Amino acid sequence: MIKSFLSSLSVLFLLLLVSSPVYASSRDAALAERAVSDAIRVYEDLEDYTAVFHKHEKKEGDWLHPESFLMKFKKPFSVYMMGLKGPHKGYGMLYVDGKYNNKILVHVSGFMNIFMPSFILETNNHLMMKNNRHGVNDVGIGYFINSMRTEFLTALDRDEVEVEYLGEVEENNELGHKFALRYNSKGTNEYYTPFGEVVFSQSTKLPMHIWIYQTLNKKSLIEEYQYWDMQVNTGLSDRDFDAKNPDYNFGTVLGDEGEQ
Repeated sequence: MIKSFLSSLSVLFLLLLVSSPVYASSRDAALAERAVSDAIRVYEDLEDYTAVFHKHEKKEGDWLHPESFLMKFKKPFSVYMMGLKGPHKGYGMLYVDGKYNNKILVHVSGFMNIFMPSFILETNNHLMMKNNRHGVNDVGIGYFINSMRTEFLTALDRDEVEVEYLGEVEENNELGHKFALRYNSKGTNEYYTPFGEVVFSQSTKLPMHIWIYQTLNKKSLIEEYQYWDMQVNTGLSDRDFDAKNPDYNFGTVLGDEGEQ
């Protein structure tokens, strides 16, 4: 009878342990660490990707217009974006590291593109930053993955992040795992955000939805990004990042100081 009682007590203790907040937090942190590590591994192995990129940002207290872009990206750092929705619908943007004097090529949309040449702009040009919180060098899924590598894994090692697994979610007909990350710096460590949420795609293992908050309050959202229809290693070539590509509309380039 005593043996049976001790056995029941052990089972009860195990159930209490599994259901305890401490165990859940530890379990959730392990799941998030695995998800981030998988994303890092996948990104390191890929050569290129295409996606529909959605962004919605708040700047200087005001929400900017939500925008969507067709995005092509090729390592080491070549990016082409075509506006699909928002104030830059129809605009094209091209940046190739080491080409065009490391500047951005931009063409306008519609009827005006017939008369107006394309422009070469500095990456930090005020026109480029007017409707963006981040510059072109921060564009792409690699920026978020590197941020999680340097911030999340560091915070996890220092016990400065609380992780909550929010379960399996479906977005744009794609399944993913959602996590909430709450940072709590105990020293001089500064993190980009005190609170963020991220969904990792089950199919690609890469982030497909990111929320950045200014405080621990969900009403303080300042950045939201989504990567839909992500296709990796599609065989993109230099032609996909060439201003002379006939599928693009760069035409004559004003202020062309670099090789086309």
